Amino acid sequence: MPILSKPSREWYGSHECRWADSYSDHIIRRFERDIFPWIGNKPIKKVSPAEILACLKRIEARGTRETAHRVYQNIGWVFRHAAVTGRVIHDPSAALKGALLPTNEKHLASITDPKELGELLRAIDAYSGSHTVRTALRLAPYVSVRPVELRAAEWSEFQLDIQEWRIPESRMKMRVPHIVPLSAQAIALLRDIQPTTGNGKYVFPSPRTMSLKAHAD
Repeated sequence: MPILSKPSREWYGSHECRWADSYSDHIIRRFERDIFPWIGNKPIKKVSPAEILACLKRIEARGTRETAHRVYQNIGWVFRHAAVTGRVIHDPSAALKGALLPTNEKHLASITDPKELGELLRAIDAYSGSHTVRTALRLAPYVSVRPVELRAAEWSEFQLDIQEWRIPESRMKMRVPHIVPLSAQAIALLRDIQPTTGNGKYVFPSPRTMSLKAHAD
């Protein structure tokens, strides 16, 4: 009878190629830190809802409710994998629905008032820092991507002639490539900064990188 850690690693191994490295590392670390030390060596058919809940409550006790919910979701996926491969008949984690405290997740309010949007755009235009940072701030509303994706944007990903930004799967959380259509305003901003950073890898290199390049030149 397989122990819990074996189908857990099987499930992880069958999916990690679809995830970004950072996301993949988070998942396996959660199992190795919060699940395997307590029930990883227990036969999977004998794992009870109470034992799973005890693991999740330890995570909650650290003040990381969101992590507890993510681990709960991951465990459910493992048991469903075990069910389709004939290791278990049912998923004991299903009995824990509603047993965890809410995450208290706070979402940033979206700007829906045209007046507030105008104020934001004026604040960006008034930014007195570097041209690179100012351009990134001005481009952000036109592309609607996560800050980390914009910060790591590479010139090789842009096809300005067909107005597309193709973010490769290696930089996306779920390992799926993403195509961002570029408006005329976005194209204008990119063409404006291209003479400054276009000879390098990144559209918005760090000030240190630009400084080192300048010294090298």
